[in-house]
Amino acid sequence: MKSKEVKSEAQGPSERPDKRPYKKNTVAILLLLSYLCLTAGQVSAKLAGMVLSSKQVISGIPSPQLALAFAFGTYFFFLLRGLLWVFLLRKLKLVLAYPLMSIGYILVLAVSFLFFKEPLTVGKMAGALLLMTGVSLVSYGEVQQKKADEKSNEKGSEKGSLL
Repeated sequence: MKSKEVKSEAQGPSERPDKRPYKKNTVAILLLLSYLCLTAGQVSAKLAGMVLSSKQVISGIPSPQLALAFAFGTYFFFLLRGLLWVFLLRKLKLVLAYPLMSIGYILVLAVSFLFFKEPLTVGKMAGALLLMTGVSLVSYGEVQQKKADEKSNEKGSEKGSLL
């Protein structure tokens, strides 16, 4: 038992993965929050553009000031998303995390259709379907790789115990 402790201490920090436990639910919640921040940032940017193009006073606030408020909201949501992204990358491989972020495009597509009455074309729906298919394939590949790695680790530990 003592030799295992010494061995783990001898490993450098770059060789040890982050051992702080994240539950799968935590990663899912961080992903969801990241998607929501991305979508809120895009909506805020769209609203800033709409307000600037209207050149009217809305609720007693001149449009340039209101547009500036929406622009700050845009940057706030994107900054928050960036911070969430850092935490997500601590637990997800980049090759998996990055494709998962494309789901944000689908949320923005839905919000633009529902709230801004932008057209939802067959091409956009097909693109969203292709994105979901791609994310599913990448995720499936990662799960299969993890299973294969676990099997090879089990075989390696069995051989080591026989020697």
